[in-house]
Amino acid sequence: MKKRTEVEIKCDYCNNYTSSFVTTAEYKHFCRLQTPGFPPQKDCMTDYLQDPKNKTPIIPLPNTIYKSGFYS
Repeated sequence: MKKRTEVEIKCDYCNNYTSSFVTTAEYKHFCRLQTPGFPPQKDCMTDYLQDPKNKTPIIPLPNTIYKSGFYS
């Protein structure tokens, strides 16, 4: 029999090791335990995105022109 490798990563939200995960564009890894066709039993990415302490205020960039209704 040929050996199969299994990758386990550490979740950036709950710090558990899992082989069922998702990765964001910022290379953050999150647990996601789900059976196809059913809602997930554990979804750390949704918990991370809905956590109020992880929300950053949206500050406009300096020297940027924003479209307004003033000249229309």
